[in-house]
Amino acid sequence: MQTVQLRVRCENAKGVSVSDDVSRKDRVHQGLLDAGLMLFLRYGLRKTSMEAVAQEAQVSKATAYAYFPNKTAVFAAVVERVIDRMVSEAVEAASKEATPIAALERSMITKFVRLYELVHQSTEGAELLQASNVLTAEVVKKGHEKYVAHLAKLLVACEVVERRKATELAEVLDAAAEGVVARASSKDDAEKKIVLLVQHLVAR
Repeated sequence: MQTVQLRVRCENAKGVSVSDDVSRKDRVHQGLLDAGLMLFLRYGLRKTSMEAVAQEAQVSKATAYAYFPNKTAVFAAVVERVIDRMVSEAVEAASKEATPIAALERSMITKFVRLYELVHQSTEGAELLQASNVLTAEVVKKGHEKYVAHLAKLLVACEVVERRKATELAEVLDAAAEGVVARASSKDDAEKKIVLLVQHLVAR
């Protein structure tokens, strides 16, 4: 009976490994998302075309369509990646702080200053927010719920609210931070106001 050996890198007929092919596909996919993000922030969703995304990603239009059926699909994937990264970065930043209060502050600064940089500094920010709420409502909701759950744990750890009311307060705090960031005049102003918001909450 012959022994079948499983190889991590399987060579195809042309001598190109399967893993290399997967890596290339991943690079093209990420390149299209990077291109989409840059163009959406610069021109908005309506003024961005699949042809422009393909050109920015340095691939053919046919290749771009092989990965995404239209620019709305690119936008949805971009929004999902941005939200996932924003929440993950905020959670990671909080985990590096020594105290619950510092963790709460760092988490909110990380998320909402990033939000300001990505959306509110863009001339197309209003359109992008509206489009994300309409076209990617479930993705936005999922990301929001994940971050609110994270905030709720930090609020309980800070002893500013009972566990049974933590989610409700986290919702209010998240909404307040969004309002603060939307009215900030600069990145530094956004960070300063987030710090004041957290300090006022903790001091109560």
